[in-house]
Amino acid sequence: MGIQAFQDLSPEAGGMARGWVEVPGVEPAWQLPVVVVRGAHPGPTLAITAGVHACEYAPMEAVRRFVLEVDRSALHGTVIAILQVNTPGFYSRTVFLNPRDGKNINRVFPGLADGTAAERVAAFLMRELAAKADAFVDCHCGDMVEALIPFSLWTRTGDPECDSVSQRMATAYSDSMVFGGPLQANRGMAFAEVAALGIPAMLGEAGQQGVVAGEAVEAHLRGLRGVLGVLGMAPAPPLRPAPQVMGDEIWLSASNSGFFHPEVQIGDQVATGQKVGEVRDVFGVPLEEVVAPQSGVVFVMLTGLAVTAGEALLAIGVP
Repeated sequence: MGIQAFQDLSPEAGGMARGWVEVPGVEPAWQLPVVVVRGAHPGPTLAITAGVHACEYAPMEAVRRFVLEVDRSALHGTVIAILQVNTPGFYSRTVFLNPRDGKNINRVFPGLADGTAAERVAAFLMRELAAKADAFVDCHCGDMVEALIPFSLWTRTGDPECDSVSQRMATAYSDSMVFGGPLQANRGMAFAEVAALGIPAMLGEAGQQGVVAGEAVEAHLRGLRGVLGVLGMAPAPPLRPAPQVMGDEIWLSASNSGFFHPEVQIGDQVATGQKVGEVRDVFGVPLEEVVAPQSGVVFVMLTGLAVTAGEALLAIGVP
């Protein structure tokens, strides 16, 4: 049974505590809004994070609603939710990165206690939250310039028990697509590094383009309720259609900075060798063709015109 409190937030059984928790060693201060929901009955601890990317609004709204709706009198265990990890980037609307050190927080886990701001935040969350929990969910959506089909990710660590629970959590979370990738492919991401500790973990995505759409929020809420059911913390919700189990995810990145002009849309089926887009310079001169290396379905795509070299343009899911 994991922790039942987080820092100074320590509710009684059947209670809730909320407040701001400061990440040590970061100047200016980096504070995290946290809610701890403790059930009336003993049970496991589920840690949840949202807002690792500051413009991913739908999961932030969903996690806030989720901790308020949980029936504490019936809950077995504790839910600890970070409502917004990238607080410095929220009001500046910083896409992908955080404004303190220009790093993507979800690429620097497990972090460094004496590193840059992003690395210290990651290390604090790993040390004080995820490593002391029984399960972990990281809630995301398409960023301000991304469209996507809702999906969930879990990582194959080789630990049979951890992998089994992670897979069941991810399957309960998504209505559409589930990927179970190798650990090495996801290193640096919170859910993968937590799973590497032997703690069941997953990432859930629903929503896009800076819009707090009702259906995206509801998708996260359904997913989080499903995870509670998998962990035995609450009755399992009604069965939903099983998501499609995907075999692989292929990410295509730009070799040049410029203007991205896609030739496909989210949900399109593409074939091996098919041209799916083009990067052009400011005058419209083609710099590179983007070609699908394998057949599959487009499930993530950059929707903004600007692209920098090395940035992901789209992702293809292979059944």
